Amino acid sequence: MLCIWPNWNHPPEGPTSTPSLTTDSEWTGNVPAFNFYNYTAKKAEITWSYTYLGTPLTGTICVVPGGDGDLYVPMHVAKVTWQPRSC
Repeated sequence: MLCIWPNWNHPPEGPTSTPSLTTDSEWTGNVPAFNFYNYTAKKAEITWSYTYLGTPLTGTICVVPGGDGDLYVPMHVAKVTWQPRSC
């Protein structure tokens, strides 16, 4: 599964709170996001959105299998797609 958590909760063993999203298929919606882990064998492209000083920003991040990270500030994830190409 690709797991996304809404806040920073990153002890050495990994996040312990309930994820805002878990998926292993294409997904569209709107969930709060901060941390993520890609526990699948596929490359995940995550589409995010964030409003900074009233200006809406959007972008994508590609997460390799076994990859993890954070979005640096709380954002929202609007879409997850699976990519056959390299990140």
